[in-house]
Amino acid sequence: MKVDFFGPSQTPLLGVFHAAQETQQSVALLLCPSIGHENGRAHRALRIAAERWKGPAFRFDWRGCGDSWGEAPTSLLQLSEDFNFAMNELRSLAPQHKIIVVGLRLGALVAAHALQSHPGSTPVLGWHAPASGAQWMNEIDRLDFDARNLSLVARQLHVEDERVGYLYPPQLREDIPKLRSVPEKNVSHPISEDWTISTRREVPWMPGPSLELLIRSLSQ
Repeated sequence: MKVDFFGPSQTPLLGVFHAAQETQQSVALLLCPSIGHENGRAHRALRIAAERWKGPAFRFDWRGCGDSWGEAPTSLLQLSEDFNFAMNELRSLAPQHKIIVVGLRLGALVAAHALQSHPGSTPVLGWHAPASGAQWMNEIDRLDFDARNLSLVARQLHVEDERVGYLYPPQLREDIPKLRSVPEKNVSHPISEDWTISTRREVPWMPGPSLELLIRSLSQ
């Protein structure tokens, strides 16, 4: 496993490359996370997915997420740029491999949007992907509303640009509902579908059966 920064020198992104465990594997995975609290919840799940895949895999933090530069993603344009940086990084690390993108939740929609200018060139597999950016943003707003109603302190300390404790700048909140490009294939499992449950918002997400479905779908 190789951990390093990549992308713009002034605003770098953190990436983790998992080298191939099986030399005959011809596919490399680009794992695109979600943002906000979903990013933190799924960190371990994406690492497990990368390890379960026997070929090369690359996972990363968007700018403003995890250990990458910045306090929050600022816009869809920035997210799309980050996706392209990650694609180029994986191409340089696994130049002989075909790339398949696995997008978790909002990450699937961002990847599908960024690849619109290259139709058919790289397949995107959604993992618990929402039907649209508007649906996803509505879910985040509802979780934030529920969280604030559960706590007087949370209501008193509420910041307009925050959702579930994470910053969502105005341009980003305006851009997300515009996301309508969705992957042709989406993998999910009801047992693992707890993204909209308020009491689970801070609990690390364990993909369970949906991880098995994901690996099987990638192997077909």
